[in-house]
Amino acid sequence: MTASKERPFLHCPECDAPLIAADSRGRHDDAGNEIMHGLDCRCRWCDWWWWDTGESVPCKCGAQVRVLVDDDHAYTSTVELRGGGGT
Repeated sequence: MTASKERPFLHCPECDAPLIAADSRGRHDDAGNEIMHGLDCRCRWCDWWWWDTGESVPCKCGAQVRVLVDDDHAYTSTVELRGGGGT
């Protein structure tokens, strides 16, 4: 693991614009428990984390996008496209 100095973003799945910044930093201990560190932490054990809150974020392209987390992998999903389409 490497400690990136800049806070990363997840990108819009429709236009690839940087859209949703990481929420926090942390790691899992040997028992699988989450250990939270602050956004300023740059220790070598931490990873950037996003939380699956279910709330969508509007993108400049017109898409409504939300974060999904599956097996410790964060990604974005389109909730609604401009004009009422969606996935």
